[in-house]
Amino acid sequence: MSTTQQSGKSVFVPIINGIEYSIDQKKAKISSEELDFVKNNINLYFKIKDNKVTGFNNVFVLFGVVASVSNKKIKLELTLNPCDYVRGFVFHVKNSNQLNNIFDGCNELEVSENAFAVLNREDKMNTSTISVCLAQDNNKVSVYTGQTKIEEIQSTTKPIKFNNDIKDNIGPNDWKIFKYSTH
Repeated sequence: MSTTQQSGKSVFVPIINGIEYSIDQKKAKISSEELDFVKNNINLYFKIKDNKVTGFNNVFVLFGVVASVSNKKIKLELTLNPCDYVRGFVFHVKNSNQLNNIFDGCNELEVSENAFAVLNREDKMNTSTISVCLAQDNNKVSVYTGQTKIEEIQSTTKPIKFNNDIKDNIGPNDWKIFKYSTH
């Protein structure tokens, strides 16, 4: 598998309802699993002014997949329908061994950065490939064939918590960027 130029790996992590995220300058905690960043720059992901988060940067959109929570983990399944998509961040992490603790049935695939749409691109992410963990059944990638619906993170839930004196100042409309399709 390929690695980033900074001796780590770039991993796509969708932001969905039902999963808790805690983020600071050095790491992201997803459910109870910590991912240490290669590059300590939270500004890659959030617009910060006066220690307050005011919006989102570099939101990656992956088409042809749906997201859900399964076994308290993120489950990504292929649909091959371009109308289905999930949005999240690409974190440059030091060690990707914990991905099985974050994703349900993780089949790690390397995807070109060009396969993603990027919203509010603020900084070059310095990677050519991104790891995506798709669910697998019997050692084959799981393909979802049911009906999907579009959901969004409700502004009252706010699944992302910030540490190290960074305050959450994101308005209800800002969270609408994290609409995603699910089943």
